[in-house]
Amino acid sequence: MPCEGALSVDEVQLNWPTELAISPLDGSLHFIDDNVVLKLTNDGRIKVVAGRPLHCPPMASRHQGDDLANGASLVDPQSISFGPNGDLYIAESDSQRINRIRRVTTDGKISTVAGKDSKCNCLDASCACFDEDQVKFLKRLFLH
Repeated sequence: MPCEGALSVDEVQLNWPTELAISPLDGSLHFIDDNVVLKLTNDGRIKVVAGRPLHCPPMASRHQGDDLANGASLVDPQSISFGPNGDLYIAESDSQRINRIRRVTTDGKISTVAGKDSKCNCLDASCACFDEDQVKFLKRLFLH
């Protein structure tokens, strides 16, 4: 799996590919493999769109506050989908402390749009893991 750039499909060994989505901008296939989101380009190459493969060194940030998706750590990505403008949405959940939706903009920046890292384990009955305001936000975002 490439740390930078893209590799030919015959050079990449996938570990556990799941969840597919097609970009509305160029028709390219995106999919989850382990803790990264990959893109199969129209010329038959694979590149990392979001997440950092475990074998790759951390990316050096060029500027304070740079949140590049291909340098971010993803935690158990479960699902991906595209918005009509080409933004990629990634649902992450380890069913314990991480339950969030992140957006990767078309310029490669990643941000959290819903959810947060919980201070307690969501499998514990005494842990209040969801925020009612975020539930309302998501309903407005996706139902209107």
